[in-house]
Amino acid sequence: ARLQHPNIVTVYDYAEEGDTVFIAMELVQGKELNEYFAQKQRFTLKSALGIVSQLLDGLAYSHRNNVVHRDIKPANIILVDGRGAVKIADFGIARIDTSEVTIPGDIMGTPTYMAPEQLLGQRVDGRADLYSAGVIFYELLTGEKPFTGNNITVIMQSVLSDDPPAPSQRNAQLPPLCDT
Repeated sequence: ARLQHPNIVTVYDYAEEGDTVFIAMELVQGKELNEYFAQKQRFTLKSALGIVSQLLDGLAYSHRNNVVHRDIKPANIILVDGRGAVKIADFGIARIDTSEVTIPGDIMGTPTYMAPEQLLGQRVDGRADLYSAGVIFYELLTGEKPFTGNNITVIMQSVLSDDPPAPSQRNAQLPPLCDT
């Protein structure tokens, strides 16, 4: 709730009643990025750069305030209707960087977007969010995730040991610079 940034969904209030938690948040008119991916919508290099730039602005602010999101994925990125704006949502498993709430060995997040150290249950910092943003950028450019598999073990092995295909191999319209 302490994060107040144009690229982060604002949390206005928080309350608990028994075992139920209530959060009052900003109403954002838009669609989650995963909905665009599910519809196989392609993004131009320019629009992909705009989305990722705003995502990185929000993450930089979050990290400056010692909050690591830990679950950056398309379902937590909202493209605001008609404005071209990006909002990061769902800090539900976020960790205050100085907190010890999550101990090493805990794995929280979505495997296809998780950094290797996160998959291994190691302590993560803002770099894990940046890795996830890079996976989203790859998907924006190519229409495909860099690492896939039919179960978590296959995905983990791929993330930990494989290099993804160069983006231009999956999208011939991309300039070679996108491969570096």
